[in-house]
Amino acid sequence: MYWTSDYSWRLVGTPSVRQQRVYDVPCNSFVPPVNRCIPHWSSLSEDKDPYNMGWSVYSPSGTSESSMDDPWVYHPPTANWLETFYRLQGQSDIVYNNGGYKARIGSSIKETVKTTTQLVVNHWIDQMTKSVFIELTLYNVDLRSLSQITLIIEFLTADVSLRAARVTSVIIDCDDL
Repeated sequence: MYWTSDYSWRLVGTPSVRQQRVYDVPCNSFVPPVNRCIPHWSSLSEDKDPYNMGWSVYSPSGTSESSMDDPWVYHPPTANWLETFYRLQGQSDIVYNNGGYKARIGSSIKETVKTTTQLVVNHWIDQMTKSVFIELTLYNVDLRSLSQITLIIEFLTADVSLRAARVTSVIIDCDDL
């Protein structure tokens, strides 16, 4: 676990970045049929296929299955009671589940730079990406609070992006333990 620069907050677990993507679809009849269009995000257009690095078509490479730590493999949403209360709503009013393509970005600056560089070089965020979530958990020693922080970036049509943040905190009362 790592401390923040003022030593009052401590990182719990590993921060992650997650995205939700869409499949391309045939365009309407006014466009030649060879063209493909990028739909708005919905559960029907959500891409859940596994890929190789760089979003190339998946083909197993000697191992039995892709690692669930692989940022090119879809992670289904977890179905638990917390998901009912903690659904993420973006600025566009779309409500997102907690599934998607996930990458752990590291607990140290060195790990984070290495992982994010690999994701950028391999175009992990591209035109099919509809939302990106940066998620981390912090513990405040002085306040005895645990905070879940989620930053959301939504990519809409015409190169428009919306940003939102959600911070949910709970006070841990040690006297009740």
